[in-house]
Amino acid sequence: MKRFGVLLTIFLVIALTACVQSPPAELMSDAIPTDIPLPRAGVNQRPVTGEKTVLLVAARWAGDHVIDMSALNAGTFAQQPGSLNHYLQTASMGKLILKGTTIQANFSTPAPTSGFYGEIAEAKTAALAQGYDPSKYDYFWVVHDNGIGGAQGNMPGNQIVVRDGVFRYRTNYIWAHEFGHNLGYSHEISFGNHLWSYVNCSLSGNVVFAPDTCETSYAGDWGNPIQRPYDISSLYPANYRWYSGWLDASQASVISESGLYRLVPLGTDGPQLYLINRKNSSGAQQISLEYRKFSPPYDNFTADNPTNGIWVRYTTMDRIVSNVQLDGTPETTTTADPALLPGKTLKDSQAGITIEVCSASGTGVTVAVAVIENTANLCKTLPLLPPVIQAPVPQAPAVQNPIVFSGISRPGALINVSYRLAGGNNWKDVKVTADATGSWKAPLPTLPAANYNGQVWQTIGNRASLATFRNFGVSP
Repeated sequence: MKRFGVLLTIFLVIALTACVQSPPAELMSDAIPTDIPLPRAGVNQRPVTGEKTVLLVAARWAGDHVIDMSALNAGTFAQQPGSLNHYLQTASMGKLILKGTTIQANFSTPAPTSGFYGEIAEAKTAALAQGYDPSKYDYFWVVHDNGIGGAQGNMPGNQIVVRDGVFRYRTNYIWAHEFGHNLGYSHEISFGNHLWSYVNCSLSGNVVFAPDTCETSYAGDWGNPIQRPYDISSLYPANYRWYSGWLDASQASVISESGLYRLVPLGTDGPQLYLINRKNSSGAQQISLEYRKFSPPYDNFTADNPTNGIWVRYTTMDRIVSNVQLDGTPETTTTADPALLPGKTLKDSQAGITIEVCSASGTGVTVAVAVIENTANLCKTLPLLPPVIQAPVPQAPAVQNPIVFSGISRPGALINVSYRLAGGNNWKDVKVTADATGSWKAPLPTLPAANYNGQVWQTIGNRASLATFRNFGVSP
């Protein structure tokens, strides 16, 4: 009888186990794939801007711990620094604002064994029972503390499930990570990228050869909460911001010709992102360049390197975004110093691209880019011509105030417009920054009616061009 009882018990366990269906493989991933296409075919952007509404269900299934509602609000919809809402407003420069509604729901049964979509379904039913229709909101999220942890978001999509404890849901990291998946930001290995960085690249003098000589590492990206598996507070990278519609054409552009380029710190006015197409790569891969400065509580770097050079990533932006960060200092044993510093060069022989960092300051970094092979000393040898003045046009009749100078220069260059009364000695200056396309516009202060001499030159890094001269007149 004992033997029969044992066999019966084994049979029942096997039978019950067979009745419990395991979640599909894709539901075991952090990012759950969807087939949502790009809004505009062929355009590598999925804009998410304006005010977006979120219904968040703080759930407690049988066996779960109680959710600390005050801590949950602090990590999500509060306006204070450290919340997801404040994080997104900072990263988007005010272009995305979350308006959240949080409700509680208690269940007498354990959390669904089917995982993500089961939790979403039961939470939606509970929300409807309380008079909240999830379909009326842009996003639907669920949080419960199962004592084990983990979180998932569909990608791209509008649903999140967080199962972590208060140490996670009270801060922005886990929410920024999973919401990043909703926005289309990937790190999943099934999509060709799993928190990888290019490390141990060949180094000859100050030249880093990548990516063909590099190894890949699980080290992750210290400037990207999607690709760093630890609780970092860094803001989303520049190419994510472009993809989500938070940077416009004056702040981000594609480099298609050799020349000098200047980046301003990410999150400030001016060019914040340059992309370079990799002609020899398979697919639409690009090199992404950005510049960051220390800006707590988010870009709160403990080392100097991340704020003194350019961050380089190899990116594919299509229906989803995949990044691989380059470790710009392969001579060190850490990846917490990823920036390519002034005096260093990245040589991508596969694509025929060379990038040399010329100089860096608190207001910007200058890089020299060559899109042809076998180039060297770019910072010194690439020409810096006088800027083109498009307005006022030569020999134009006098016009009334305001007088506006405009033209074309190197992208990101500092433009100095200097003017004086014709034949006088007292020059006055107006300074502006060219945008990511090289366009600039400099309104002059109100001037008395008279004839004037004007000159414009550009400065980029440690180099200044010759001036372009333009006379103009102001009428009464």
